[in-house]
Amino acid sequence: MNKMKVIIETLGNQIVSDYCFKGWLGASNEDHDVELLSLPAASMKQDKLRQEKPMPIGSVGYMEYFFDLYGVQKPFPLIDFNLERSWTVTRRDQLKYPVFVKPLVQIKKFTGAVFTNAKQWDLYPELEDWDGPYLCKEPFELPILSEWRVFVHNSKIKNISYYSGTNPRAFPDRWTIGFLLEHAYNHPAAFTMDVCVLEDGSTRLVEFNDMWAIGPYGCNESDYFSMLKDRWNEIINGEK
Repeated sequence: MNKMKVIIETLGNQIVSDYCFKGWLGASNEDHDVELLSLPAASMKQDKLRQEKPMPIGSVGYMEYFFDLYGVQKPFPLIDFNLERSWTVTRRDQLKYPVFVKPLVQIKKFTGAVFTNAKQWDLYPELEDWDGPYLCKEPFELPILSEWRVFVHNSKIKNISYYSGTNPRAFPDRWTIGFLLEHAYNHPAAFTMDVCVLEDGSTRLVEFNDMWAIGPYGCNESDYFSMLKDRWNEIINGEK
């Protein structure tokens, strides 16, 4: 196994989150060279970091700092139009309600949600002077009972975790998940598929997520770090 230099985001000398902790644990268990490093500390040694290019694990802002520092193109959101035909890219004044909306580029600008009317934007005063662009599609026609995150590594499912909904016993259909995975063309080494179970029991695709910006949910530290590592290597080498 090739050893890597890995840096973990900290704040106030503490690892900032559960996903950073699990990434730190996975990297440490594999005996990689791991350093805890805050953003202010990183800015003080950016020349050395730019030269060595250690793998970062941290928040979206932390990761974006290192994309910029290393001169790496931040990956665009994973959209497979073969499976998600209704996705469109638009501006706010062009939205037709009701609609599911999420940011296209600044992926953590706000959490994707169903907007039923334009007045709902008043709940997001931080977006008053920000106009996307947005990714949007028609919402599901039936209520959602449960939502699940499917972790995929090298085309194999590593974990399926419940993350939202009113009925955690409404399980997704494995055949539908298999179909979605089979038809998820040209996706990276590690990503997630969010699926939901609707009121009629059907399983539907919600969205894809890139591994570099995803927490572990129920993944063990070994699988989680392996997925982060393989996706990072793709990004830094400009592969996908």
